[in-house]
Amino acid sequence: MPASIIPGVGLGRGGRQPDLMSVPVGPVTSGDPSASQRRPLDRRMHVAGGPFTPVWSRTEQCINLREARRLPIAIVAIACLLPAATLLIAAVGRQLQPAVFEPAATFQSVSDWFTRLSIAGLVLLLLPLPAVGTALGASLVAGVLRSDPALRSDLAGLAAALARIIRRPAFVLGVFAVAFGLVYFAMLAAWLSTR
Repeated sequence: MPASIIPGVGLGRGGRQPDLMSVPVGPVTSGDPSASQRRPLDRRMHVAGGPFTPVWSRTEQCINLREARRLPIAIVAIACLLPAATLLIAAVGRQLQPAVFEPAATFQSVSDWFTRLSIAGLVLLLLPLPAVGTALGASLVAGVLRSDPALRSDLAGLAAALARIIRRPAFVLGVFAVAFGLVYFAMLAAWLSTR
């Protein structure tokens, strides 16, 4: 019987089942290595000689913990901006076509809901709440940029790549032409389908 069914994983009890809770440290010649030769698996399984699930380094674990702590702040910031964004989208959307057609009718009903609010409620939803959301988002972005040098270098690389793309105006104008053409023909097809 081979020393392991899956390369890098020792056999379990009785030599029949793979033991995925630990991996052998030293070379295994036959059977199950002794407990002194084994170490905890560390959240990874070796399948066909390579890691199945990557093991996170201490730095990656700290980054993920910081991200988990910052996520509620980001959600609150988005929630604060949601009423203003909803009103803005509804105001633009209801102007696109007559209100008897969808989605303009839905946008009109959303706009009507906002007009039925009291002045104090409308002011609360449209002035201090978006200001709080913007301030939370700005402080979150500034904190992340200050504490994460890897993200700063990634953003610098992205800025360099965007600068190289912008220096090719024919390509940029071509992309805008394709995007405009796709939107135009989609709107034309929608307009023709209603006729």
